[in-house]
Amino acid sequence: MSRIRSLSRWGVVSLLWLVCTTAQSEQARPSQGQGDLLTAIQQVQHSDLQHLQTHYQQSGFLPLWFDQQGMPFSARIDELQEAVTAAADHGLYSSRYSSPHQIIASYQDQPALAELWLTDLFVRLATDLGRGQLNPRDFDRHWLMNRPELSSDALISALSRGDSPRLLLASLTPTHPHYARLQEAYRRYRALALAGNWQPLPEFPTLREGEQHEVIPKIRAQLLREGDLVTDLNSLSALQDSEFDAELAKAVRHFQQRHGLQVDAIIGRDTRAMLNRSPAQTASEIRASLERWRWLPRSLGERYLLVNSAGYELELYEQGQVSLRQKVISGQRRRATPSFISDLTYLIIHPNWTVPRRLAVEDMLPDQRADPNFFATKEISVSRYEDGQWVPQNPHEIDWTQYGRNNFPFRLRQSPGPHNSLGQIRFGMDNPYSIYLHDTPARNLFSFPLRAFSSGCIRVEGIAELSQRLFDPTGSTVSVEEELARPGTRRLALPDPIPVYLVYLPVWVNEAGVLQVRPDIYGTNASLISRLESDFSLIYPQVAAQ
Repeated sequence: MSRIRSLSRWGVVSLLWLVCTTAQSEQARPSQGQGDLLTAIQQVQHSDLQHLQTHYQQSGFLPLWFDQQGMPFSARIDELQEAVTAAADHGLYSSRYSSPHQIIASYQDQPALAELWLTDLFVRLATDLGRGQLNPRDFDRHWLMNRPELSSDALISALSRGDSPRLLLASLTPTHPHYARLQEAYRRYRALALAGNWQPLPEFPTLREGEQHEVIPKIRAQLLREGDLVTDLNSLSALQDSEFDAELAKAVRHFQQRHGLQVDAIIGRDTRAMLNRSPAQTASEIRASLERWRWLPRSLGERYLLVNSAGYELELYEQGQVSLRQKVISGQRRRATPSFISDLTYLIIHPNWTVPRRLAVEDMLPDQRADPNFFATKEISVSRYEDGQWVPQNPHEIDWTQYGRNNFPFRLRQSPGPHNSLGQIRFGMDNPYSIYLHDTPARNLFSFPLRAFSSGCIRVEGIAELSQRLFDPTGSTVSVEEELARPGTRRLALPDPIPVYLVYLPVWVNEAGVLQVRPDIYGTNASLISRLESDFSLIYPQVAAQ
C-alpha cells in the first residue's frame, strides 16, 4: 500500500491504461502497473474484494471509474451516486453503501483503491437489488425457492463495455406492480416516521359508534394520517369532536378491513393494538416485503398464479393484469404453507384423498379412538401393507390404542363425496412437499378474515370458476360445471402448464393503492426485519474512519 500511496493520481491510472494497451504483447510477465494494482487489491483485507482481483486481471486492469488523466468519470459516478441515494426507496439503507463522491474524496491520493471500492460498491448495490440483501434460507425455513442468479463478473464486464450503471441497476430491480406499490407505501410511512410526531394512544375502553370519549380526536387524527379517514376542509374542525360519529365508524371499518380484523366499527382490544403500531413499525414491515420480492424471479410469466399464504389471497395474472382474485385458506402456524414455485398441469374431478401419515397419526387416529365409527362416517378406508400390497382392513377389528407415531402401518384413504377434505376439485402440481390447491367442503371458513386453518395445502374459494378460467373461459372446449355433474374420479390435463408462486407476504398494497397488513402467522417476518435493521454497517475503512 505504501507503494500505491507514493504514486500520483496521474501515475497510477496512466499505468492502468498503459497495461491495457500493452497487455497482449507482454503476457509473459505482469507490468509494473499491473503489479501495483494487484498489490492494492491484495492489501485491502476484505473478502468482498476477492472477486475483483480476477476481473481486473482478465480485463487488463482497465479502470471503470477513471480516465487517462486520473480524473473520475463524473457522469458514471453521478449515476452511481443517484442509485445509492435511491436505494432508500427500495427499503435499503443508503449508509450500507456509502457515497461514491465520499469514496473518491477519501482516496484522492490512492485512485487504485478508490477504483476498487467503487466497483465493490456497484456490485454490492447490484446484488442487493438483484437478489436481496439476505439469504432467506438462513432464517426462514418455509421459503423453499432459490433467489435469482446474478453474475458480478457479467455486471463488471458490462461496465467495461461502457454500459450505464443506472440502466444496469434498473434492469435488476423487480418490475412487478406489487413492488412499485410497496415502494410508494414505504416512502409514505418512512416520511411519517421521520416526521417524529407520532404518539401512541393512551389506554381507553372499548368504543362504539354514538359514544363519546376524549381519545376520539386522537383516533381521528391517526386515521386521517393513515388515509382511512377521508374528509374535506369544511370538516377539519370536526376532527376535535369527541363523539364517535358515522364518519369515524366508516374510517374504523376501513382500517379494520385492511388489517385483517373483524369489520364491526368497534374499537376493541385488537383494533386498539393495531392503531398503536407506529409508522416506523409499518415501514419496517414494508421493507421486509420489498426484500421478499427481490428474492423472486424477475419474470413470472405471461399467465400465472400468485398465492399469498399470509394474505389468504390468490391472484390469476394474464398479460400483466389480474383477471381473477379468490380467497384462500392456508396452513396453520404448526403446519405452515411453504413458499415455492411449481406448475399446475392437471386437475382431478371428484378426487379421493390419501391421508398424509402425519395427519393420519396426529389428527385422525385420536378421533378414531374416541369414536369407533369415525372412519366409517368420513368414508375413510383402511389398508395395511402385507406381502407387497395394500390389503383392506376392517377398522372395527383393530385396537387403535396399540398404534401411534412410531407404529402406524396403515394407509387411510377418503372416498370422493361430500365429506372428502379435498372437495370436488384438486389441482395437480409437482412438488416434494405434498402441497396442492384444492376445494373444501368447509366453505364457511372463507368468511373469516384470517384463514390459517389448513394442514399446509391451499384451499381455494370458487375453485370451479378458477378451473374454468384456466381451461377455457368460454366453456367451448371443456365445461367444468358439466364435468362436476358427472360421477366418477377422473383427471383432466390443462392445455398449458400454469406457473404457481406460493409466497409469504404479510404486508402488500392492493390495486387500489391501499396498504394491507396481516399478522406474521409463521413468525418469520420478525426475524427478517431484525436482520434487515442490523445489516447496514459501512465496510469502506477509510471512509468509515473519517
